[in-house]
Amino acid sequence: MNLSKAEFEVECAKLFDAGGDCGRMIGNCVTDLLETFRKYKYSHSRLSSQLILDVFVSLAKQEPAMFIADNPDEWEDISELSGKVLWRSIICPSLFSEDGGKTWYPIENNIDGVVCEDVQASEVTI
Repeated sequence: MNLSKAEFEVECAKLFDAGGDCGRMIGNCVTDLLETFRKYKYSHSRLSSQLILDVFVSLAKQEPAMFIADNPDEWEDISELSGKVLWRSIICPSLFSEDGGKTWYPIENNIDGVVCEDVQASEVTI
């Protein structure tokens, strides 16, 4: 990765401009992230570099970076709060389970307590 090329693009996009709500913060943050990635990129293959980027982007967007599993350590029992047997995913808090994570559903699919579609934990990545 040529950092000067990346800095040029950030500059062309006016991300270093002092105006706006964020001032120069966006341009500085982007170049800091690029510099950090560049330090490690050369010790990785093209494939592992892409995997690093994929995991980073998922985590930066507060999305899960791995499979949702039925590992009890990844599920929080919220039965006392909900008044019924219910677990919430620690990895992705919008996922709920009534059987400890063996099957789960996103909260968007639970309408008035009716689960529209159960999903096997081993079938899907988020």
